[in-house]
Amino acid sequence: AVVSTQSTGVDEAGELKEARIGSGIYTSLALFNHSCKPNTRVYFKGGGEVTMVTTDAISTGQEVFHNYGPDPILLSTEERRAALSRQYNFTCQCSVCSCETDLTTSFKCP
Repeated sequence: AVVSTQSTGVDEAGELKEARIGSGIYTSLALFNHSCKPNTRVYFKGGGEVTMVTTDAISTGQEVFHNYGPDPILLSTEERRAALSRQYNFTCQCSVCSCETDLTTSFKCP
């Protein structure tokens, strides 16, 4: 899997912004499917080492998901799907993308 590392921060206008800061090829990560609501988190260490840890309890037989990059809080469903389609050649059908509520608007104050 080609994994891109993102950094999230605030730009000059005070808006949250995500930027790619690096990429790498990790064949073991290619075994995990994408979800915009993953049950794992990946940590990159020096020397090309990567560690994956669970963020939720995972039952026997339950699928293990990794997020390929687009943040569901920062990008709309349409923007995430476009980014995943461009970079990974698939249309995301995860529980977040299939939800009626767009997370980029549901938490903003009126």
